[in-house]
This record gives sequence, C-alpha cells and structure tokens, in this order.
Amino acid sequence: MKQHSYYNHISGLLKCILSLVLSTAVALSLESLGVNAINLILIYLIAILLTTLETKGYFWGALTCIASMFSFNFFFTEPKYTFEVSDPNYILSLFLFLTVSFIASTLVSRLQMHVRSSRYNEHQAHLLYEISLGYLNISGIANIFDYAVKSLNEILEYPSMIYPAKGQSELIRPYCPDSLTIKDMPENNTVALWCLTNVVPCGCGTSYFPTSKWKYLPVKSSDNVFGIAAFFCGNKEISKEDMVIIETILSQMALTMEREQMHDSQESIRMEMQKEQLQGNILRSISHDLRTPLTGIAGSSNFIMESYDRLDKKTILGLLSDINTDANRLNQLAENLLSSTRLQEGKIQLSKQEEVVDDIVYEAFHRVEKNKKKHEISLHMPDDVIMLSMDGKLMIQVLVNLLNNAIVHTTPTADIELAVYRENNYVVFSVSDNGGGIEEGILDKIFEPFVTTPGKDPDSHHGMGLGLSICKSIIEAHGGTLLAFNNEQGGATFRFMLPCKKQMQSYYEKLTVPK
Repeated sequence: MKQHSYYNHISGLLKCILSLVLSTAVALSLESLGVNAINLILIYLIAILLTTLETKGYFWGALTCIASMFSFNFFFTEPKYTFEVSDPNYILSLFLFLTVSFIASTLVSRLQMHVRSSRYNEHQAHLLYEISLGYLNISGIANIFDYAVKSLNEILEYPSMIYPAKGQSELIRPYCPDSLTIKDMPENNTVALWCLTNVVPCGCGTSYFPTSKWKYLPVKSSDNVFGIAAFFCGNKEISKEDMVIIETILSQMALTMEREQMHDSQESIRMEMQKEQLQGNILRSISHDLRTPLTGIAGSSNFIMESYDRLDKKTILGLLSDINTDANRLNQLAENLLSSTRLQEGKIQLSKQEEVVDDIVYEAFHRVEKNKKKHEISLHMPDDVIMLSMDGKLMIQVLVNLLNNAIVHTTPTADIELAVYRENNYVVFSVSDNGGGIEEGILDKIFEPFVTTPGKDPDSHHGMGLGLSICKSIIEAHGGTLLAFNNEQGGATFRFMLPCKKQMQSYYEKLTVPK
C-alpha cells in the first residue's frame, strides 16, 4: 500500500513538471509571434486544469497554480528572468490569476470526486441489485448461507464468514470461502456467542470487545436471529460505505431466510392437511368397499337361514356362489391393503424362486374367471416353457389385479386378452381390452395411490385405487417396468416386462429388499 502511494506521488510530480514545461514552451512560442503577455496567462490556466484532471487530486492542481504564477512572472513580466515586478498592474494580474486558478482547480477536483463517487455508487448499486436477484432464485437454508458468504467476499475487501444459529445459545460451524486462510482467525466463537445472546454488534470498532480483530453482526429479522456474520478488520475499522453494503446484504439474507421458514411452515401445514384428507379418503373408501360385499354376504346368508326349507338346491347354490364372490372380493381388498401398508413401510419381502410362467398365468386366470361376468378373457401363451425367478404369490396378485381392473373398468361385453411373449431378453406380460380406454386426464397418474375412475359397468364394484400402485411397486421390486396406454382397439393395455434369467443376475445384485 505504501509503495503504491509512493508511485502516485512520483507520477503526480512528473505530471506537474511536464505540464509546467509544456505550458511555458507554448507561451514563449506565442510571445515570439507577438501575442500579448496578459493573454498568455490562459495557457497556464489550461495547464492547471489539465494537471488537476490527470492527477485526480486537489494538491497537484494547487501546486501547479503556484508554480505557474512564478513561471509567468519569471519569463513574461518586466524585468524578465527575475521574480521582481516593475508594473503594479502585473501584481494585480498575478493575484487574480492565482485566485482564478485555485478556484478552477478546486471546482475540477470536486467535480472529479463527485464523478468517482457516482461511479462507485452506481457500481455498488448494480452489485447489490444482482445479489438481490440471486436471493429470489435460492431455496434451502444451506444455499442461502453459502450465497450470502460468497456475495460478501466478492463485493468487500474484508474476509467474512457466517455462523448459523441453532436456537438462542448455540452456533454451528461457520460458512466461509475456501480461500479464507487467516493466521489470526478466531479459534473459538466466544465473542460470536455473546453477539448471538445479546443480539448486539460487537468486536472491532464497537464498544464491546473492541480489541478483537473481527467484527460480529447479528443476522436477524423482527422475530428471529438466523446467525452471526463475522468480518476480519485487522487494525482498521470498516468504512461507513461498506457498512451500508454489509447491512443491505445481511437484511436481504434475513428476509430470504424468513421467506424460506414461512415456505417450510406452509409446506408442513399443507402436508398435514393432505395427510388428514388422505386418511379421510382411505376410511371412506374402506368403509364403502367393505360395506358393499358385507351387505351382500349378510343378505344372502340371512335369506338362506330364514328361507332354507322353502329354497331349492339351485337357488341355495346361487346364493352361496354370491357369498363366495363377495368373500373373495373382501380377501382381495385385504391383500391390497396389507401390500400397500408393507410397501409404504418398506417391509415387503420377495420370496423368489424359479417359477413356470404358465403356472402363474393359469392360476391368476382361474381366480378371476368366475368374476368375469359377460367378458371374454382369452389367453395367448408361448409354445415353449419359460422359467423366471420371481415371487409367485406376488406375481399372481399383480395379474389378478390387472385382470380385475380390466373387468371393472371396461364395458360389460368388452373382450380381455392376457398375452405372454418374449421380447429380446425380457418376458412381456400384457393385459389389454377394447372397452373404452383410460381418460387422458388421469393416464399420467394412473399408478398413483387412490387414483380410480368410474367403471363402465354400472353393476360393478369399484376399489380404492390401490391395485395399480401395488402392481407397479411389485414389478419394480422384480427389476421390471409397468406401463399403461390406450391401444388402437379402443381400449387400454397394461404391459410389464421382466428380465429373463440371464438378465436377472444384474438386477439381483442391485436390488436391496428391506427386512
């Protein structure tokens, strides 16, 4: 810093001397052409103004004023080449020249100071504006702290860091730039803790702990203290201009932190409301789905008990068949609820073994065949025997859910097709129909829990919308994918792919099943 000041002094002196020499040379040349000596004073006045502009300071302009007066007296007043003045008018001229020169030099110097101040303020305002825009696009407490520290260290010459506050009496490890390597960096945060407890600036330049080389400022809003900002001052105090910048950045940080906390609070409230709404939907769906088959079972069984002697065997068997159907529906509902709970808690376990695909498919087909009503369900199986490593019970549940879904959500006479075939190194299972398809509005969220649509058959019983969500989770646990789309036949297709034995090994190595 001292070396830089030394070079500035040398540069100013050289500019002053050069200006004086050039103005004298020009004045002597003009005098030889017959220009009046009084008019030559203006040459020196121009030199003074130029010197003031170039040296950007009042001192060198004033020095040039005095030197110009003596130079003019020496070269252009009688007697020449002496500092004596024979004509009293020259004394007045020299006095006026010196006065005007000082005034002009002072005005130019002040104008330059205002220009520099305006440029500095404009630059700082632009930086603060950019920082303010940055705060608008930041979310997350850690990101806000990190951004504030980077902004402070980029705009100021004082190395800085920020301690996040944990409550009113504890500070966390500070955020600081990687380049911050200061030998006398505080080994403890005793002063910072005092600042947090009392919410008062302390350290360098304050009434509290004034011997500290660090200045500590609380980052606070009207109700909360979010942290303590620390600035390394060394042996000099932070200027008022820099304090304005620091306070602006810290206040913006506090507002952003307050906004983030408000957002988190609103998000928490929204999640709680969604949770309560979801619980209400679950209870309503369960009560509806339980009441419908239970009403059928109770009605049929009561009718049999009250009219047993008057009923023929065929009627009794029909009523028992209805009871069996409703009981199977309850059993399916219970399995879906249990599977959904296990999936949400991460407790589902896959019991994999080599299974014949034909056996799995035919078992699922037989379970839904008695509930198919007027639907025609066709099977298309490959000619060769396919062995896959899978949890047979869960895979049967997937196929039963997909087939029941097709029965419930298609027109009463729609055809349903269950096809199995190889495709590259995968075995593809496809359940498709021609019964109207899936509404475009819910196609993208068809696998989300509790998403369901009204069935095409008015006599069908609708579930809670858990089946497809469970199917997707089971398929993904097996290393496969499940897709849903509307087909060209005017219906919907649900297709999932499972890797063959050669492909399964890589999935087994990656798959982790919670216990």
